[in-house]
Amino acid sequence: PESAHCHCQQLIMAALALIMITFIVLFIAWRSSAWLPPISVRAPSHSARHRHDASRHQRWHASINTNLSSSFTTTSAKPYSSRCRTLTQMSSAIQEASSEMSSSYDRNLPAALVGEAVRSALRSDRGICFDFSTDRYAVGGASPQNFDGTSRLVSVVAMRGTGTRPFLNAKFSQSTPNGTDDLGDCGVQLSPNAELVRRGHAFETAYLTSKGRIIDRLFVLEFPSSDADGRLNEKTKMEDAFLITSPGNGGSTLYNELSPLVFPMDKVTLSYRPSQTSVITLACSSLKDAQTSFNKNVLKVLMRDDSYSREFDFPELGTCHHYRVSGDFGTVTNVYMMQNTFLTPEICHGYSLFVQESEEDSAAPTLAGRIWDNLTDENNDEGPVGMGSLEYDTLRAEAGLPGYGNEMTGDGPKKRKSQSDIADKDKSVDGRYYAKSNPLELHLQHLVDTEKGCYQGQEGIAAMLKNKRGCPRQLYQAVFYDSENDFDGDGGGLGLVSIDNKKLMEFQKLTKQADELSNDTRQPRAGDDIFVLGSNESINVGKITSVAEPNGTGDAKTVALALAKRPGSILKAIKEKDLEL
Repeated sequence: PESAHCHCQQLIMAALALIMITFIVLFIAWRSSAWLPPISVRAPSHSARHRHDASRHQRWHASINTNLSSSFTTTSAKPYSSRCRTLTQMSSAIQEASSEMSSSYDRNLPAALVGEAVRSALRSDRGICFDFSTDRYAVGGASPQNFDGTSRLVSVVAMRGTGTRPFLNAKFSQSTPNGTDDLGDCGVQLSPNAELVRRGHAFETAYLTSKGRIIDRLFVLEFPSSDADGRLNEKTKMEDAFLITSPGNGGSTLYNELSPLVFPMDKVTLSYRPSQTSVITLACSSLKDAQTSFNKNVLKVLMRDDSYSREFDFPELGTCHHYRVSGDFGTVTNVYMMQNTFLTPEICHGYSLFVQESEEDSAAPTLAGRIWDNLTDENNDEGPVGMGSLEYDTLRAEAGLPGYGNEMTGDGPKKRKSQSDIADKDKSVDGRYYAKSNPLELHLQHLVDTEKGCYQGQEGIAAMLKNKRGCPRQLYQAVFYDSENDFDGDGGGLGLVSIDNKKLMEFQKLTKQADELSNDTRQPRAGDDIFVLGSNESINVGKITSVAEPNGTGDAKTVALALAKRPGSILKAIKEKDLEL
């Protein structure tokens, strides 16, 4: 018994020693993985000129992709009052902005990884695809019938009548193209189930307020005289047109706003049938790759012919093809194809399909559904990658394209919350920022025909064109690099990623001697003011209007759009304050 007792004591001592050794090893490992302690810093006063260089890491530091970048550096708006947080505790503002939009990727994946995957797909001949009629990746599947304003959906308003062209010219800023002889042949049977019925015009125009401020950027499909079946018939003089809104302007908003403007003398009728319409886009970095992907993934489904091998006639830029596809049980689906991606050519090229299902086909699988399923089928190794609203909005900001509800807001709200809100005339009852911009400020001059006659908003545009000083604001792209910013105390903007161990150890010594300060820096958001760095927030440059997902471009940066004031007054104020340019 005595020897057994001694043996038990030895086992207990060995176990305790093993526990202590394990604890020491884990502690050393933890220290080695977190040997750079988190640092909290407070944004210094910008009035202290000698601390100008230090303040660049405590407030936003953005590079403006304009000719103003050599004249001033922008900083954030009013500082955020919360304490420093870790990277996993992302700013609530960014969480709200990104969590509202759907994504086709797992939200736990790093945004930079997703951004690189999207751009890699764009550069391939597979490409990417969007469904702008139903948010396939939203919880519950957002559609025009239950549109909540967060999904980047479009809506389509159909117009028919002898007064279609005059109505388009009177209500919108761009002139309707003339002539149909140069559009090419029509009435061509492409397959036993598909026919090229007619060709029409495809162009963009601006929907303006009476003051000339842009409400939305519309994509218009306009067809010449046709009969009730959509076939060319010069005797009827019945013209068709379809107004497709910008992504984000889903639902019945456009239809509700245009309906009161239609009078009997206009000789047009409007219709809005969201349950029967779909808009699907296929895009690649080059138009040739987009055509290759279309031939592989869409053409046979569109023609309803698995053996279809004829060379396909793609619509040219500025034109639209109308196809009639016969389905099961005698149903007919109208498909309109145009060269458009709802993005800019700097980002991608491709084609969009506007599919108009027949009412009798509601119970059967729709043609649009079959096209989308084939595009995104997991067994389709050559198919494009489906994208959600978050991926589209990041590409839009990267392209510098104005967005509905961000840069295009019309006149904004008619009423403000209280007298105190009058100081900020662009703020609404809900606290949102409304840009109230015109097309010229957003670089959308091509949407306006300055030679045409009277149209809604013409006086506001004319006044802007006559202004010798030019537009009071211009849209710019602002880039916030992670290497120059310490957002929410994540340590990402301290510039320590690529330096050697010696410099890192020297920096650690300095941090141990410094007092811990709070960090008032946060991620930028729409509506924030931009100031000249070093001006103590006395020289206002403009406002941020859109912010993409941080690192969503695939690089360690956050891309934003901003409306900046004229450079003259800014440069004058910089000179008066004797700030370095």
